[in-house]
Amino acid sequence: MNECKLCHQHVADALFMNDFGICFSCGSLMETKVKFFEEKIPELLSRANAESNPEIKIMYLKLVLDFLYDYKINYYDNDVDVLTENIEEMIDTVIDGISYARL
Repeated sequence: MNECKLCHQHVADALFMNDFGICFSCGSLMETKVKFFEEKIPELLSRANAESNPEIKIMYLKLVLDFLYDYKINYYDNDVDVLTENIEEMIDTVIDGISYARL
C-alpha cells in the first residue's frame, strides 16, 4: 500500500501515481486544476498588461496570484510539482507587477 502525499490515504499500487506519489483521485484533480491554470493565467496576464487602470490591472494580477498560491500550497509545498516553471519565481514576478502597477 502507498500513502498519497496529498490526501494521506493508503491506496493500492494500481491506484497510485508513482511519479508524483499521489493517488489517482488527487492526480485527476491536480490535472484539472493545472489545465485550468494553464488556460486562465495567460488570459489574466494579457488582460492585466492591456489594462491602463491600475486598480483593474492589480485586480487581474491578484487573481493570478491567488491561482499560483493555491498551486504552491496544495501541491508544491507537498512535494508534488508538475509545472515546468518555478512557482516561487512566478509568484515573485506577479508581486513585482502588483507593486509596479501601484506606482
